[in-house]
Formats: sequence, C-alpha cells, structure tokens
Amino acid sequence: MKLFVHRGADGITAVDNLNPDDTVATLLNAGDVVWALDSEDPIEPTTKVSELITSGREEIVVSHCKKVAVTVTYNGITAVVNVSPARKIRAVISKAIKEPALGIDPATAADLELRFPGSEEALDVSMPIARLLELGKCALKLILIPAIRHAG
Repeated sequence: MKLFVHRGADGITAVDNLNPDDTVATLLNAGDVVWALDSEDPIEPTTKVSELITSGREEIVVSHCKKVAVTVTYNGITAVVNVSPARKIRAVISKAIKEPALGIDPATAADLELRFPGSEEALDVSMPIARLLELGKCALKLILIPAIRHAG
C-alpha cells in the first residue's frame, strides 16, 4: 500500500510497501500530528493505513504544528487566519476573504491570490499551507492581492 506524505518544506514523498495493518504512528516523529489533505481535524495515530486508503485519504500532511497562524495583509490591513497545516492555499484564501477585519467584498474577490511579500509568484492553491513553513515555525506572513492577468 502507498501513501503520499507532505512534510513541511520537504515536499511530497510517496511511502511505499506499507502493510494494511500499519498505523499512521509508523510515519510520525515525536510531536508530529497527521491530517488528511485539506482537513481541519487530525487523524488518530492508531488509524490503519488501509482505513486511510479505502476512505480516499491517501494524501496526508505531517507537521509538528497543531495550527498555522497565517498573517494576511490586504490593502495595508492585516488579519491573522488560523488553519490546520493540512489546509490548501485555496482554503486559506477563502477564509481570509471572510475575515471581517480585511473588509473584502466576496462578490469581487474571485481573482485574489496569496503570495509571499515581495514575490511576483502566486502560491499554488492546491498545496497545503504546511509546505510553506520554515522548520520549527507555525506561522507565516502572506499578502492577498488581485491576480495579474496577461493579455494574450
């Protein structure tokens, strides 16, 4: 059996040759927590690999963080959005749009994207937020801006 494991900035790794009765705990280091990709709720360490695969959760995120504090800046206003490390960038954008402090009109928010401050590159919306964390950190700063559309 095979699982795909996101582990911080290390990226995604395929873990092969797992036995169906192996538990998630076999993939963890001390202090690690595991989630199904894009989930807010952690998976119990006693969960069997076979249970993950049969329930369609073969892509997991492992992190020492229980929550990630994402400081989002939009038009000079800053708010903190707290999410699990397994949440995709797409979910962080959605949560930021709903943050009252940022004052974003959801009707005009369709083209917003997250970037690192000073970067010209949008973050991949399908990537879990844990992949952006520096080793030992459970927080990061991002900016929310309109996507740049090129005439073609």
